Amino acid sequence: MFGLKWSDVNFKNGTLSIQRTVVNGPSDDTNGEKHSRLTTNAPKTKRGKRLIDLPVTAKQALREHQKRMLAEGHLQWVFCDSNGGLLRRSNFVRREWRALLEKVNEVLPEGRKLPIRFRFHDLRHTAASLRLAQGDHPKVVQELLGHARISITFDPYSHVMPSLQSESAEKMDRTLAKMVRGS
Repeated sequence: MFGLKWSDVNFKNGTLSIQRTVVNGPSDDTNGEKHSRLTTNAPKTKRGKRLIDLPVTAKQALREHQKRMLAEGHLQWVFCDSNGGLLRRSNFVRREWRALLEKVNEVLPEGRKLPIRFRFHDLRHTAASLRLAQGDHPKVVQELLGHARISITFDPYSHVMPSLQSESAEKMDRTLAKMVRGS
């Protein structure tokens, strides 16, 4: 997520292209002291680079977010720091994530609130679980997660037809709408 550029988002086709990850790398300053700096790398595996069909709700949220970012003059990164540069995950968690959890819990009905220890990375697991619970083929979930082998995600399954991702995006819209309504 922190490695996404606006050029990776195709609103017309409703897709997101995963091309890079953000990593903390060593850097020397002018005094020769070691520091860490953010940089981008290719994903860990060949399958890490992937195209994802977006649910309509995600597309709409990205459009709104893009308007705010453009108004602030942040043109390159989808999620960036206050200067428009790469966003450090630890800063995001400390400055934004906890407040976002509280805001989400305000609108969720009792019994559906997220635990205070819900980690940002848990969203990845939640999305995979929701997709499987709604009947998505495990191969689709493997592709969404970018795992090199299905055995990393599940037991081996048969190949997947390309149309399953679009169906999955539509199902995710229905699932998210039901969760918000509490039904």
